[in-house]
Amino acid sequence: MNILITGSSGEIGSYLAMEFLKKGSTVHGLDITESKLNSFDNYNHQICDVSDVSQVENCIDMIIKKSSHINVVINNAGIIYNSPIISFSAGKFVNHDFVQWKKVVESILNGTFYVSSIAALNMVKKSHKGLIINISSICSVGNEGQTAYSASKAGINSLTYSMDKELGKYGIRVVA
Repeated sequence: MNILITGSSGEIGSYLAMEFLKKGSTVHGLDITESKLNSFDNYNHQICDVSDVSQVENCIDMIIKKSSHINVVINNAGIIYNSPIISFSAGKFVNHDFVQWKKVVESILNGTFYVSSIAALNMVKKSHKGLIINISSICSVGNEGQTAYSASKAGINSLTYSMDKELGKYGIRVVA
């Protein structure tokens, strides 16, 4: 089984990768940082910013050249920026950092869309059934101080429902 995990160097991603590696799966990890799992023969790590669609395309192309297909995608990559939408700092009211908002949304929501759509196209072209797992959060219903993260995870839930409806006819299940 060929499994693609984004955010594979983080706590959750590396744990998932390790569990699949123990079971004999080939794991392809994408992350913006190096991995501690490179000692495994069946682990392939690539530095990739999932918010950059060209990097995602290149990395998935390399995975396909190496393994011919992907069975499972686990979209786990993301960042958290904790800040209220308005706060009082240094004697004045300030907005949530707009650059940080963009980074969170791009890494979680855009990254999930890019990886899923590119991997799904490959699954369909090769007539492979597959599974896409999008990591969501209980924060998807809103969490004080995590506006960008909460909005992104709510978007993940809607994206998951839509993708499942669209890709189901090709034998690709999408869950969160």
